[in-house]
Amino acid sequence: MFVIDESALHRPVGGRAVMDRQLSRLLEAAELPQVRLHILPLEVGAHASMGGGFVIAELPGSDNLLCLDNAARGQIADYPEWMRLVQRKWEHLLGEALSERASIDVINKLRVTP
Repeated sequence: MFVIDESALHRPVGGRAVMDRQLSRLLEAAELPQVRLHILPLEVGAHASMGGGFVIAELPGSDNLLCLDNAARGQIADYPEWMRLVQRKWEHLLGEALSERASIDVINKLRVTP
């Protein structure tokens, strides 16, 4: 499951043709049974991941790792207090995000070629 900030979908890095292919690839990925894609709409404004992205990696067994990303470097962490904090931020982001269907609709509207 992942959440993409809608602003990233409006920034045509590489030009419109490249962006259109990237949007198409997101739609393909969203069709995979193990993928859940959500868009965090622009209306949300400032949010918990604006300082950098993160991944909560669920490992076999009960161990999880955080993969934190910022402008300076990436960092791997397994501190329980960080895990709890980031888990709460994740739940907040997911609560603000569009449903899977609405997210796919947003991506389809942004595509140049249907």
